[in-house]
Amino acid sequence: MVVLFFVLSGFVLSESLSNSDLLKIRTIGGFALKRLTRLMPIAWAAIFFQIIFILVYYRSPVPWEKLPAALALNIEALQPFDGPLWSLRVEVAASLCFPILLFVNRYGTFAGRLLMLFVLCLVTKNVGNPYFVKWLVAFQCGIMIYDFRPLTDAITRTTAKVFLLFAVLLILLPQNLAEFGLLRSPNMILMQTMGATYLICFVLSGHGEKLTATLNIASLRWLGRISFSLYAFHIVLDSVAKWTIWGYVPPERYLPAQTLSALLSVILSVSTATVAYVLIERPSIKLAHIIAGRIMRSRSHLTSPSRSQDRATEMR
Repeated sequence: MVVLFFVLSGFVLSESLSNSDLLKIRTIGGFALKRLTRLMPIAWAAIFFQIIFILVYYRSPVPWEKLPAALALNIEALQPFDGPLWSLRVEVAASLCFPILLFVNRYGTFAGRLLMLFVLCLVTKNVGNPYFVKWLVAFQCGIMIYDFRPLTDAITRTTAKVFLLFAVLLILLPQNLAEFGLLRSPNMILMQTMGATYLICFVLSGHGEKLTATLNIASLRWLGRISFSLYAFHIVLDSVAKWTIWGYVPPERYLPAQTLSALLSVILSVSTATVAYVLIERPSIKLAHIIAGRIMRSRSHLTSPSRSQDRATEMR
């Protein structure tokens, strides 16, 4: 499922930079700073939440020596704290090079964009380090959504729905096949990327009205809004739920215990994600916009013609 969010990030980020001059340092620097301000606070909050869980529930020693590296989202150091945060490491690294990737796509031809996609597919299959590069193919597909969407519009509605079923299977099944050793990780990434790309194209096309209407339900829109916090905290809170329920329910009542555990996990995850969104994520988003706005205003202020004329008048 995480690949779906990478493809979606590529699409959304390319839209956010659609009117920006990608050759200017302030654009690249402002974008990187904005992304760091957006991503890091919730990641740090999730790590410290896990530390509380280790101290209160496990009553185990905290690997403090790994904390600095974990706060920098080092993948190995994250494991004792919040393993799923590895995807934020990919998001941060991809964000730092995203303007360059977008520049190559924006000023190249469609054939050039396909060539870039092919190269990144080869990178995914053959390059292991740095870790994030094998996921860049998902961001590339997100950038190319508007290239692929006409292909979705061109097919019949029935065919589009059949392809949608295959896309969902491509998103869900490869992860399970990889866990059983039946599929290599690079192939899993490429298959999930294909499925995620088609799913987004389907939603944006003329065939996806019903699905779009469903996604616009208020409760689902809210889940989409808090999905980042939900992802960051869900592993820790699922552990809290299991620890709590299994402390009261005897082992022979497995099915009731698992049902209660799942229910408590959902309640804790959604409520905590809501609080985190309001208290951490939303202020981080506002701060990111303020920082980016000040960078742009400071530059325009320095180069404003009226400002230059005022200074010339003062000198005279």
